[in-house]
Amino acid sequence: MKQLTRFVALLTAAVAGGQTPLRLSSGLELKVPVGWEGTEMKEAAALKPPYYSPKEELYLVKLEPGVDAKDPKVFESIEARYFPAGVLAGASAVTPFKPLKGFGYSRSYDFAENGQPARVRLYVIAFSGGAAVVFAAGKRDLISNREAALREIADSVAVGKTRAQQAADNGTALTKNWRERLANKKLVQFSGCSSGYSDDRAARKS
Repeated sequence: MKQLTRFVALLTAAVAGGQTPLRLSSGLELKVPVGWEGTEMKEAAALKPPYYSPKEELYLVKLEPGVDAKDPKVFESIEARYFPAGVLAGASAVTPFKPLKGFGYSRSYDFAENGQPARVRLYVIAFSGGAAVVFAAGKRDLISNREAALREIADSVAVGKTRAQQAADNGTALTKNWRERLANKKLVQFSGCSSGYSDDRAARKS
């Protein structure tokens, strides 16, 4: 009965439609599938699927500046950054895919950990100056069941302006707006504690 309840819940989430946009301070953007949760962790997005098992699965999306997704050895580069030598085995062939923006490659690794079948799935999406990486790691059956959602996430990944850049742009726009409003006007002191402005041309006539 519990398995049937779980199946119905997952099926309901799958057909409900719609995604939740998630934008990080680093400029990384993605859409979180229905039923999943996404939170910002420093420069990465941590994702939790329905019926998440924190001791058995992990999902992250992270920007990797300087990583060249066009390099045939891009996966070897990422492996060296995050996994001890010899840990990953059973690598699949590199598979290209077409996300909504840019281009990308996918690869999986099947191996045994503590006697249990395990899998690591990586999606690498190329952008100017680097790449975004979707990480999935855990028990093989769990990762396998999430494959459709992981591809959905990878397809949605994009890189925009950082939060600091957006704030600077907003400040520039605000300053420009006030400059335009105050053009051809000069401040006139009305009293010791209040001021206003008047049209400079009218002031010259007086």
